[in-house]
Amino acid sequence: MGNRLRGFSSKELLERAFPLLGRVAFVGGGSGQLGSATIDKLCSLGCSVAFTYHSNRKAAARIVGRNSRFFEKHSLKSKIIAISSDEQAKKRVSKEFGKIDFIVCFQDLVFKNGLWDGADKKLVEAEKHLPYEIAYVGTRDCIESLEPLMKNGGSILVISSTTAMEGKQYRHGKYYSIPKAYLIELAKKYAKALAKRGITVNVGIWGWVPKGVEDPKELKNELRKIPLRRFGKPDDIADACFSIITTRWMTGQGIVVDGGQTMHINGMRKYLKDGKRLFNK
Repeated sequence: MGNRLRGFSSKELLERAFPLLGRVAFVGGGSGQLGSATIDKLCSLGCSVAFTYHSNRKAAARIVGRNSRFFEKHSLKSKIIAISSDEQAKKRVSKEFGKIDFIVCFQDLVFKNGLWDGADKKLVEAEKHLPYEIAYVGTRDCIESLEPLMKNGGSILVISSTTAMEGKQYRHGKYYSIPKAYLIELAKKYAKALAKRGITVNVGIWGWVPKGVEDPKELKNELRKIPLRRFGKPDDIADACFSIITTRWMTGQGIVVDGGQTMHINGMRKYLKDGKRLFNK
C-alpha cells in the first residue's frame, strides 16, 4: 500500500479519498429518506451541502450532526447547513458558499397510502393540486432561484418517478402521476436552456422505495413485477444521484432506476417492428 501511494502529495491523496472536496451541493427537500441518504453520500466524498427541510427539524439536525462529525473526524473544511424554507435558500447558500456545483431536487409531498391511489374522486380540491404545487412548482422555483449561483458549469438533477411512465393506468391517480411526467419535460427544457453555460440537467426516474406507510398487500403484488426481486433502498438512489450529477457528457436524459420494473415499456417498439420488415430480424 505504501509503495502504491508513494509519490503522491498529501493534497493529492486527500483529493483521491474525497473526490468532491471543494464542491458544493444543494439538496431540495433533503430531510426525507432519499434526500438524507443522498446528502450522506455526497458528504462522505467531501462535498459541502446545503439542504432544505420544512417540518422535520429533528431529522434535519441529525443529518447535520452526523455529517459535521464526519468532516471533523477527517479534518475536512467541508460544511453542511440546513435551511428551513426555500425562500431563504439562495441568500444562505450565497453567503455560506458563494457558489453551487450540484442541485438535486427532491421536492415532493409525503405520500399517503390510499390518498392518491387512482380514486381521484376521493380528493378535495386542495389535495388535488398538492403534487403539482410541491413537486413541480417547487422544483421549478428551486432551479430558477439557485442556478444563477452555478458559475462554472455544474449539474442539476430533477427527481421524478416511474408513475410518470404508466400511461393511462394512473395507478396513483392523475393528480399525482401527471406532475411526475411534467418534471421529465421540465428537465429537458432546462437542459436545452442551460447547455450553453455548461450546466447539465437530467431527471432521475425512481421505482419503488418503500417508506413504511404502504399497504403490505400492495407491496407484495408490486414485488412480483420487479425482475431483481427486491425493492429499492435509499442507498440505491443515493448512488444513482452521485453517478448522474458527476457524469459530464449527459444532459436532457431520463435515467430509470427501478429494479427493471418498467423494462417492458418500450418507446422503440415501432422501430423494432419496422426493423423486422426491413432486415428480417
